This record gives sequence, structure tokens and C-alpha cells, in this order.
Amino acid sequence: MLRQLRRIKTAIKLLVPSPYRRRYERVVKSSGMFDKAFYLGTYRQLHWLSKLLPLRHYILLGEKLGLHPNPEFSPMAYLYLNEDVKALNTAPLLHYATIGKAENRLTRDISTMISGSALASIPIIRPDDGPDKPEPFAIYVHIYYADLWPEFARLIKKQTFGFDLFVTCTTGKGHDEKIIEKVKHDFPDATVFSILNHGRDIFPFIHLVNSGIFEPYKAVCKLHTKKSPHRPDGAEWRQHLTDGVLGDPTQTHLRLKQFIQLKNAAFWVADGQFFDNVRLWGPNEATVTKLMRRLEYRIDPTNLSFPAGSIYWVKPIVLEMLRGLQLTHRDFHIEQGEVDGTMAHAIERALGYIVKAADMSVLQASELDENKPEITVDYSA
Repeated sequence: MLRQLRRIKTAIKLLVPSPYRRRYERVVKSSGMFDKAFYLGTYRQLHWLSKLLPLRHYILLGEKLGLHPNPEFSPMAYLYLNEDVKALNTAPLLHYATIGKAENRLTRDISTMISGSALASIPIIRPDDGPDKPEPFAIYVHIYYADLWPEFARLIKKQTFGFDLFVTCTTGKGHDEKIIEKVKHDFPDATVFSILNHGRDIFPFIHLVNSGIFEPYKAVCKLHTKKSPHRPDGAEWRQHLTDGVLGDPTQTHLRLKQFIQLKNAAFWVADGQFFDNVRLWGPNEATVTKLMRRLEYRIDPTNLSFPAGSIYWVKPIVLEMLRGLQLTHRDFHIEQGEVDGTMAHAIERALGYIVKAADMSVLQASELDENKPEITVDYSA
């Protein structure tokens, strides 16, 4: 009942904005700083009413959540980089449109500097740091939200195929020792690393990939404690992602057999998590272009498709190509709550081009069901 009342109040505020919000809307419209196509393409989960009034949604809710009104403006970064604006308690985009742009204020932090003391929190990992006798498969979990570990532990414990568990958890949040203790209690043989909170779940995974620790495995299941606080359906999305790749144990085992047998399958994702839409570029095209040049691959920006959500099964050939990118902590800039435009988002999109470069495909969960042995889906074209 309370949730319904909140929705009604939000709808009223969207339809009948306050004088302050009407002024804000006029200023932003005249400035041309709100990119409607970008906003709707990037934040596709918006309620239908918000999709009809995207600028009002940004002013009422989106800015506080850290959503970007265009590819180049991060409200969180703007406040971080301009402490006087934060002290004024004014809306970031309104300030930038009326004052900040004329003053050449920074809107995004592109710094890649990490202090020497922080670098000490990046562990040195060697190929032989894993189990002496590896199982056929690996499950990798990056833990940022420690309170979600029990949910992931339950999923993993149910599985019946042979796997080794690898876990990274973030330092600097005061919980790394406690979460390591919990992981070891649930999985005594797990290989656990405490790592700098940098590059979201992507840098820790890349760091392990670069070490060669995943080389013995036929496939790796990548998971992370995803909350997506900018999305109202964050929990439901996370559970859909994990159930699609590590759900019912019998079904998962059968799908895993299919995945391994299909030689052209590079990724396995939950249903609906293979995105194929150029509107989803966001501010990432230039970074993806540079990344793929490292593999001597020229991208076609009019053909964007990729496995989304950063929860998936992946084959060794993709991991080898990721190693070929030679990414280090220096490639991941320090973030201020951005929901798009980071190196992590660029790598997500680059995965689609890596699949194309390998002449392989991305398969969704239902395409791997045993009653569909005729699978010939190929997204590499």
C-alpha cells in the first residue's frame, strides 16, 4: 500500500512539476544538455510514464541516482570535482548549464592515478595459486556488497558439476576479513583474494584472467554481487541474471554440457541479456575502438551486440583475447558513481566485438536446453 502511494506521488510530481522543477526543465531544454535518445537508450528500465517525460524523470529522480543526462556529464563526478557546488546544495546539471559551462568546469574525472599505498592492495596472483588438481570448471565471484554473499553461496552450493571457486572481495570497506572468513566457512577449498576497490567487478576479474589462473578450465562462470541501485528492479534483475547461468542444478548441468559441446559458443547468458542495439553505445564507442585496436580489430560501430549484465559463462578463447588487451589498473579511472561511460562499461561492449573477432557466438540460457540439440544460433554475422 505504501509503495503504491509513493508511486502515485511520483507520478503526480512528474505530471505537475513544482515551479523550481519547471524552471530547471526550461533551462536544460534551452541549453541542449539533455540527450533524450541517450537517456532512453541507456536507462531502458524506466517506467512507461517516465519514458514519456524523460527530462522530468532526470530532474526528479535520475540526477539523485547518478544517471547521466548525456554521455559527457556525470552529476556525481561534477559534485566531486567541484566542492563549492556541493556546498551550495544545488542541482549539478542546473549549475553547469547556468554557470559551470561558462567557467569551463570539469564534468567527468578522467584521472587514472592510484596512490602507491593503494597499489599494495592489488595482490600478485600466479597461475599455480589455484588448486593443485583443478576441476573441469571454475566459478568466480566478486563481492562488493557483502550482504549478498549468502544468496550467492546458496546458488553455488546447489550445483552438481565439478568446479573450483575463486572469490575476490574489496578492501577499504572494513569487511574483507569478515567476508573471507564467511566464504572459507561455506567453501573451505575456495581461493580468495582481497583486492583494491577499483574497476568495479571488471578489473578484479581481468586481474585474475591476466594471471593465468583460469587456464586449466573448460569454462568459467563469472558472478558479482550486483545491486544496481540506479534501477528500481535491481534485485529482480540480479536474480534473473544468476538464475539464467547458475539456477536449477539439473538444468544448469545439462546446459553446461551443451555449452561445452557447441564449439562456436563463446558466452552463455541469461535470457534477454544478449543486447543488439546501437542505441546502447552510450559514451563508450571511442574507448571500445581503442581497446579493439590492441587486438588489431577494426570495429563496425553500426553493429553493436554484447553479453550484458557482467554475469555469464565464458570459454577460454575469450579469456585469452582479454589477456591480449593487456589491461592493468591504469586503464581503469577512479569513479564517482557513474552508471555509464567507465572502462568497465566499455569492456562490456567490447566483449561483443571479441566474440565477432573469434568468429563465435553468444547464446542465451533457453537456447542451451537439452531439448534443442539443433541449436545453430550465430550472432557473429
